Amino acid sequence: MKAKSYKLKYVPTKEQLIEAHFREGGSWINHDAAWHVTKSIDHALSVSICFKNDISDWNDFDNVLVLDEEFGQPYMQFYGKQYKKEVNNFPCLERCVEQYNEFMDSFDFLCEVTDMEDKKYCPLCYCLSDTATSSKTLMCSEEKCMWWQDGDCICNTAVKLLGLLANSRAYLKSAT
Repeated sequence: MKAKSYKLKYVPTKEQLIEAHFREGGSWINHDAAWHVTKSIDHALSVSICFKNDISDWNDFDNVLVLDEEFGQPYMQFYGKQYKKEVNNFPCLERCVEQYNEFMDSFDFLCEVTDMEDKKYCPLCYCLSDTATSSKTLMCSEEKCMWWQDGDCICNTAVKLLGLLANSRAYLKSAT
């Protein structure tokens, strides 16, 4: 059993979110949350999904929270080293993953991300929009990347900053 990855199949309207039992708010999931829905699942856990005012700005990591209701914190077994990997011999986590998948599958505006192995993706942001220039590059090349802001991907910005830092260190060494 493995937690599936999800993306928007289409951008739902506010009316469609209301029909799907979303309510206004949800800042405990994401500080920019404008809409949320929560479902209690077994073992005192819950799954919450939120949308920002810009409903199209959604991904299943920043906008979904699996919460341990007893401790009031994210259910770390879900997010730890086994995040979205095959889970075996851990009945509580297996049940959590099963119910997480069922809940996410219940929304017609979400769909599972498949064929990750066959897609080119950026190793920094894991952009699954097939935007990386090659499977070995760190640079996203199109605005389809979910991390694209102000005309550039945060990965491109990070790589440029690392280059500047390396050049600065080399300059400082040569100056001394």
